[in-house]
Order: sequence, then structure tokens, then C-alpha cells
Amino acid sequence: MFLACLKLAIFQISLTSATIGHNPSYVWQSILRAHFIVCGGAGWSIGSGLTISIFDEPWLLNGDCIDGNILGANFVGNVTISNLMAPTKKT
Repeated sequence: MFLACLKLAIFQISLTSATIGHNPSYVWQSILRAHFIVCGGAGWSIGSGLTISIFDEPWLLNGDCIDGNILGANFVGNVTISNLMAPTKKT
């Protein structure tokens, strides 16, 4: 399992675009068969939010994003998630 994850990290392969290949290990076969679980249930860690725009990024709780083409978006175009966060709260 560790080596399979290391392979993803080293070769920068996206789990959603990875293929089974011609001689896969049992672990790799298992990961690829369960990728829909991993991708469907994976959460996104916002962190500081400094690099995540409030528009066109799936940062909302249910994975939705706010369309950047809505009326008035040009007035807040460079706003990031960090601008919406209270710096002293962890929730």
C-alpha cells in the first residue's frame, strides 16, 4: 500500500486518471477498484485558504463551487477563502 501511494506521489499520477496497466500488483488493483470510494469520499483541506479563490473552486461543504460569472463577481474577483475565515476560530 505504501509503495502504491509512493508511486502516485513520485510520478504525480492522479488517482482518477490512473490505469490498471499490464502487470499490476494486488494492492494497485485494489486501489484502482476502490478509487470511486476514495475520490467520492475524499475531503479537501482548506488550510490557510490563501491560495483558494472563492469562485470556481469546490470549497463549499457539499463540494459545490460558486460560479465566477455571477453578477457582481468582478467586485470581489481576488478574494480568497482566507478573507472569509475568522483567524481565531478552528471551526
